[in-house]
Amino acid sequence: ASVVDGRSVLNIREDLARATTEVFIEKNPKLMARIRAEIEEHGKAKSFVVVGNPDTALDMAIPFAEAIGAPHRRGIIKHINAGRSYTLSSQKLRKKALKEKLVYVPEVFKDKVVIIVDDSVWRGNTFGAVVPSVKSCGALEVHSAICSPPHISHCPFGMNQRSKHSLAMTRVKGDMKKLRRWLKVDSITFQIGRAHV
Repeated sequence: ASVVDGRSVLNIREDLARATTEVFIEKNPKLMARIRAEIEEHGKAKSFVVVGNPDTALDMAIPFAEAIGAPHRRGIIKHINAGRSYTLSSQKLRKKALKEKLVYVPEVFKDKVVIIVDDSVWRGNTFGAVVPSVKSCGALEVHSAICSPPHISHCPFGMNQRSKHSLAMTRVKGDMKKLRRWLKVDSITFQIGRAHV
């Protein structure tokens, strides 16, 4: 298992999910009221589903789902031979790779309010491709919980980003409402900085 500063990466991811859950609950009171009402009436939140965007966020989705009281399902499967699309050299190649790397399980999403948990949004390519696919599977609403802050600058430590101009937050000039519309989600909540729309 991977270890950072003496802690397992799995435990770090779970802690990030719990911190994101706190922000999500605070910033989405109407959605949380709907979840609680359904649990009260039916014993479970049967109209809701939490799905992790593979692979990193799978570890984050489970504690997130437990904390908000919604079921967790594996509704997006990463093709076993798929590589990392964000490292490809052009936008055209990245978008082509995205179409080939993810498989959706329609029965997980049909007639559900979906909350997608992800570790981050960099360019927005993956998340931007996932949301319409989930909606095409019959999701009624798609909300998102991102277990990191919004990325406003490129990473100097090896991420394949030539400049901050390729980042989703730069494309929308830091406007969270524009980011929500661009990604076509009903809400987007980031973990740090209490960012939410």
